[in-house]
Amino acid sequence: LAMLLGTAPPLVAQEADTTAMVDSAVTVPVAAPAPTLRDVGAPVILRGDTVLRVFAGLGVETATDRARAIEVRLERLRTDPMVERDTMRIVEDGAEIRIMLGEAPVMVVLPGDATGAELPRSVLAVQYRDALGAAFQSSAATGRAKTLLTGIGFALLATLAALALAWLLRQVVV
Repeated sequence: LAMLLGTAPPLVAQEADTTAMVDSAVTVPVAAPAPTLRDVGAPVILRGDTVLRVFAGLGVETATDRARAIEVRLERLRTDPMVERDTMRIVEDGAEIRIMLGEAPVMVVLPGDATGAELPRSVLAVQYRDALGAAFQSSAATGRAKTLLTGIGFALLATLAALALAWLLRQVVV
């Protein structure tokens, strides 16, 4: 390959009368690198952003099924006012590594996830926890802002309706 790319010295054939040289101006197309295991896996998406990827199924669930279940759990937790929003943590219980939000389970880090991510499971658990925590905080803040703005909109609408009703009553009485 070095000879084809022109980075190696010219080739000299074994026989004395034949000499082959590689032209250093030859352009050899290089194929795109094959995707690594980190590029595959099922994405866990929260509010349009890929938060992480899971690589292993659980029981009869595929990795994609598992990713969707994690998304549903995150969305439910994001909208639950009783959930402590800043307590994303790792719980190791024997051979099981879970990521929890408060007392609610978010996901289990499986050995197949670690194999797919090419990382030790404990390191992957920290990466998952950090990614989920950041996405959850950002998503929860966006959700709270939307709820606040919706509440303000309804309050303004109710105020305008009350003012219009008062004006109408004043017109009828006069």
